[in-house]
Amino acid sequence: MRKLFIPTLLVILFGCQNLSSDMERKIPFNSDWKFQLGDHPEAVEPGFDDSGWRLLDLPHDWAIEGDFSSEHSSGTGYLPGGVGWYRKVEHLPKSLNNKVVYIQFDGAYQNTELWINGHFIGKRPYGYISFYYDISEYIRPGEMNTFVVRLDHSNTGDSRWYTGNGIYRNVWLIQSNKVHVKPWGTAVSTHDISKEAAQVHVQTELQSALEENTAVTIRNSILNREGESVAESSKEVVISSLGETVVRDQMAILQPDLWSPETPHIYQLKTVLLMNGKVVDEYMTAFGVRSIAFDPDHGFTCNGKSYKLKGVCLHHDFGPLGAARHPRSAHRILKKLKAAGVNAIRTSHNPEDPAFLTMLDTMGFFVQEEAFDEWRYGKKKWLQGRNVGREEGEKGLDVYYGTGGYSDFFAEWAEQDIKDMVKRDRNHPSIIMWSIGNEIDYSNDPYADKSDDFWEPSKPDPAELAVIARQLTAWVKEVDTTRFVTAALANMPIANRVGYPDALDIVGYNYQEKFYGEDHKTYPDRVIYGSENGAILAAWEAVLNNEFISGQFLWTGLDYHGEAGAFPRHSAGAGQLDMCGFEKAIYFQRKSWWTEEPMIKAFARDFESYPPYDAYRVKMHWNFEPGTSLWVGCFTNCEEAEAFLNGRSLGRKNMSRLDMSRNQWEIPYESGELVMVGYRNGEKVSEDVLQTASEFSGLALAAYEDALMSDGQDIVHVKVEGVDVNGILVPAADHQVDFEVSGGAEILGICSSDLRSTESYRGTHRKLYQGRALVVLRSNGKAEPAILTARSGEVTNSLTIPTGR
Repeated sequence: MRKLFIPTLLVILFGCQNLSSDMERKIPFNSDWKFQLGDHPEAVEPGFDDSGWRLLDLPHDWAIEGDFSSEHSSGTGYLPGGVGWYRKVEHLPKSLNNKVVYIQFDGAYQNTELWINGHFIGKRPYGYISFYYDISEYIRPGEMNTFVVRLDHSNTGDSRWYTGNGIYRNVWLIQSNKVHVKPWGTAVSTHDISKEAAQVHVQTELQSALEENTAVTIRNSILNREGESVAESSKEVVISSLGETVVRDQMAILQPDLWSPETPHIYQLKTVLLMNGKVVDEYMTAFGVRSIAFDPDHGFTCNGKSYKLKGVCLHHDFGPLGAARHPRSAHRILKKLKAAGVNAIRTSHNPEDPAFLTMLDTMGFFVQEEAFDEWRYGKKKWLQGRNVGREEGEKGLDVYYGTGGYSDFFAEWAEQDIKDMVKRDRNHPSIIMWSIGNEIDYSNDPYADKSDDFWEPSKPDPAELAVIARQLTAWVKEVDTTRFVTAALANMPIANRVGYPDALDIVGYNYQEKFYGEDHKTYPDRVIYGSENGAILAAWEAVLNNEFISGQFLWTGLDYHGEAGAFPRHSAGAGQLDMCGFEKAIYFQRKSWWTEEPMIKAFARDFESYPPYDAYRVKMHWNFEPGTSLWVGCFTNCEEAEAFLNGRSLGRKNMSRLDMSRNQWEIPYESGELVMVGYRNGEKVSEDVLQTASEFSGLALAAYEDALMSDGQDIVHVKVEGVDVNGILVPAADHQVDFEVSGGAEILGICSSDLRSTESYRGTHRKLYQGRALVVLRSNGKAEPAILTARSGEVTNSLTIPTGR
């Protein structure tokens, strides 16, 4: 099994919270784990024989490798759960003697239990939270050490969306001297920002494992993008024996480079500890210089500039990779969203991977990071299809939903979980707000008000929402006061009645646009924004037409597993991008609304079947039955557009960004070529072409990335299209394609955008859907080109992908 190597490109893509010398402090611990499904309590013993277990590298998601089955929960996409065990036997160097050693998990789903050398270390239930343990007294430096992890996701009905299973994020060993900066021990904030200068406030938590009081020097320096120091400070402090201390410092950056979506500049704070003039610890913290503000009348500003939040909600699974996504997969999706004008991401509905947040920093997104989807009481998790079933407990009727989930742990773990989320992520400049919960107030799920038609005395009283919200907000502010606390509310009349919004700094409205105006008048000091919205025009017009609305977050940016319909439909299709990351028509509509660079995208539709204003129904191809009456049109941000059918002009029209029904021509279909041309100031600035495809006769392969690094970890995405003799996509092609790879890669996953396909993501074949599929290849460590061959009957094609280090 390959040892984990972090190539330069991946550091650029994902960034790193702690760079340079801290990479020696923070050691990747992802390679050479053994894995086995089922319950194996005997595996905790160091001498256990795991030779029959599977060898793999982390991150790993065993659910996405499994088979779809109606026996599993529809909430989590009909994919398996269960119990899984991981074991790693590792020789630890003698140099760890007299060190403080931590193990850190960035995320594992769920109920993570850890043993080291047979000693039980601890359990962490929440599957999305990062956590660490001081394992200094349990390891044996200079010897072989046994690390054992048990995960329990037996109840697949514990979530409304796909969770993944396994150690699906990175694991790290952190080695420190006896006196050191605690993990997540720095807090950096910026104040009094101008073109001339910015004040940087630093708070550092120091820890000593020495049995005597210790004098140390703490030196802070701020490094710019070129690694040059632009500000420095030094302080002498004394840490009590076996104690901790917090050191506060302040520096100024002259002529600072500000962080914004357009210029996502990142600084590094380098913290050095010295004892008797000798360096005993170094710690690097990435941060950005920026100011943020929300105004109840004028919305959101960053660095004094007004922004509308053009956001999308994202769950954490990425198509065929599931929850164990890769830097390249994340970058590919975010790059496409950015190109459509998206400037904000909501982490729905849980803490995100810290490496993903760093990517959002470096790419220039605003972020709402969310903690929970439920609090004290559980929501309905549909088991056999969304909203399919009976009320729980009705006599003689089967129960089709469960209510277990994070609510099982909330009372015991909520404080630590939310504080750990904020503490870990408080230095990310992209994060502008912390969300304490999503739709906790949803009617009858579980809270019910006497004003509801379906009120029952047995349902919890929504009055407690305000009480819990105030407590969660207080816990957040114990750790960070520089960002805003919010929540995504789904029932404004009841929430207003019980005072839930009063516990928040800013208030998110989920599909509650009709209350914007009324609540703005009634609560003039309230900051209102759309925390979750449909992709309809009315929801966006509510943002455009009201200066006091800061923006919206669309549901969703990407199709996702779970929240599914009746089997075999295993996924939700609300994304701007489909399961493979291919752009939908709705993506181009949003791009025409949210970007200024000239763009035009042609479409067509049978106007007798659907109204002409439904962007979900349009087709971006030119294959219809002869004589079919069509609307042809375009999504565009150009002033004018002209349609040409087989070289004949259909006329030029003044365009509307928002009203797609005005951007259409009614014509009978004829095969050939439809061209849409966009104009500004009378000049042609954009063009799109749809061409009629003939019969399927070939396979076109195209890699999104230029090369594959031969590190055993890197991946490339290959788009596969069924095409005709002229290379035009055949939209009806649904042929099975068999794949084979040789050389420097192996197949990691194969996907189509068909939300009803139950083909395995880990197979070697896939049926095309709407003419397309996606193959993800992973380096196998060989420094030789990777050759992907695709075959469908007599049709074959190959693609060679160069490799390098």
